[in-house]
Amino acid sequence: MRDKLGEYGFDVEPYEVGKACANILAQIIKRRSEGLSDDVTKLDYKRLEKGQRLKNIAPASIERRGNKLEIAGEIITINQALVPDNIAEQELEYIHALYEVFAEKLNRENFTKDDMPLLNRGMRENFREQREAYYSAVSVERSVRDMFTDGENEFQILKDDAWRGIDTTYWKDYPDGYARLNAVLEKVTSTSLDRSILSQMRNLIGNLEKKGICHILVNDGTIESWVHVND
Repeated sequence: MRDKLGEYGFDVEPYEVGKACANILAQIIKRRSEGLSDDVTKLDYKRLEKGQRLKNIAPASIERRGNKLEIAGEIITINQALVPDNIAEQELEYIHALYEVFAEKLNRENFTKDDMPLLNRGMRENFREQREAYYSAVSVERSVRDMFTDGENEFQILKDDAWRGIDTTYWKDYPDGYARLNAVLEKVTSTSLDRSILSQMRNLIGNLEKKGICHILVNDGTIESWVHVND
């Protein structure tokens, strides 16, 4: 991908490839809004400006297909964050909250990654899915932040709307934190997040991303714990 960008004169480091693609897309959107051509040789990644506001384009005309974003027939690859084998620093808050859930479920004082074999298959799969969900949501957050001037604000609206959809479920009484976690995750998948324009972009926000938003809310401190709710 870096070599391909280089063919068009973009000087991009390997770690910048995802951001560069998003920003090049933003410039294409801006040029189209001004009635200009899509000639990427006229673009300059180094002097990149923020993209157009989401409210100034038709979100319903944007469709996500896997890791591709289609805008009026233009296919752009978006940066899908891969789930690393090791827990990344940015995950620590929501991972700690999940570890608390497992510790309570196993009646242990603490739980660490070394204790993962103690979980049954269902709980191990649950943990794997939650990491996948988190990174799927983060990928969307980063992409819209880089592509659109108001992308960061629209994702914040999405998070706020998600919390308002799950807060009653979260505060209910449960036998343990694992039950609370799963009840909230089930609830968020059936919650319509209509306040954000992002929800109008076809296939951008699916069930996996909705679950991932719950873990971003943990990282943000909106959800402090799945276990120690009333402490």
